Amino acid sequence: IALPDASVNKLLLVHALEFAPDPQALLKEAWRVLVPGGELIICVPNRRGFWARSPHNPFGDGTPYAGRQLFALAQEACFAPDKPVYC
Repeated sequence: IALPDASVNKLLLVHALEFAPDPQALLKEAWRVLVPGGELIICVPNRRGFWARSPHNPFGDGTPYAGRQLFALAQEACFAPDKPVYC
């Protein structure tokens, strides 16, 4: 089921971007459904994190991102990203 254009105020992508076959297409879809001034929060594994480097854990699959990679990807999809927060 597709969401209508500009129908979501906040969107949370948790461990979705690293498994997307086309991350840019996923972010463009997020842009389409967000209202003007809407907020997108993305949670992905950090490329430098321990869990992203070990294949023997639940987070060993997918594509981890460095903060600057995620920042650039978001900018390319028309978002105005804030500085990444590392948890």
